[in-house]
Parts: sequence; C-alpha cells; structure tokens
Amino acid sequence: HLVFLQGGAATPLELVRALTEHGVCNNLRGVRLLHMALEGDAPFSHPEFE
Repeated sequence: HLVFLQGGAATPLELVRALTEHGVCNNLRGVRLLHMALEGDAPFSHPEFE
C-alpha cells in the first residue's frame, strides 16, 4: 500500500489520525508513506510504527 500525505496547513490531520487508527486496528503491514514536511502531530511517525 502506498499512501501520499500532502504537507502544510491544508493537511487533513483528523483524516491522518483516522487512517493511523485504521491501520492499527486492522493490523495493516507493508504500508509506505510519501509525504512532505507535515505541520502538527504525525502519529504514524511514532517508534511503534517502524
């Protein structure tokens, strides 16, 4: 799976949080993220998701 997250002030942070939660709840593996420098919390970057 390849997910692109755009950066900057228009980043839908609530959607990013929901996608992260969905991945955790469904034990998704092999997800690759492409993103620019994001502003705000990036829950997918926490060590437990490495």
